[in-house]
Amino acid sequence: MSGAQAKAAVIAGCVGVIAEVRWLQEERLLLEFERTGELLVDLGSDQTSLHNPYNGGYYPVPLSLRQANQLMSTDPGCFRSIVQERLDSS
Repeated sequence: MSGAQAKAAVIAGCVGVIAEVRWLQEERLLLEFERTGELLVDLGSDQTSLHNPYNGGYYPVPLSLRQANQLMSTDPGCFRSIVQERLDSS
């Protein structure tokens, strides 16, 4: 999503934890904050590309990244159904 949320966190002078399905920067630091009770969340945002949810813009929770990618290529109709079910339940 071009890093807009991360840039906004820096500009606002707050701690930004930007997590995507493919990577999480500073996971160690995040886990340490959680362990010591210092993790306070004031605002949450996702970076889902809902303009293209059925072709990799959204990865539904029950599937791993590998499973989702495989299902998108082998059975896109099934993948679409799983995505739609998760979106409808949110």
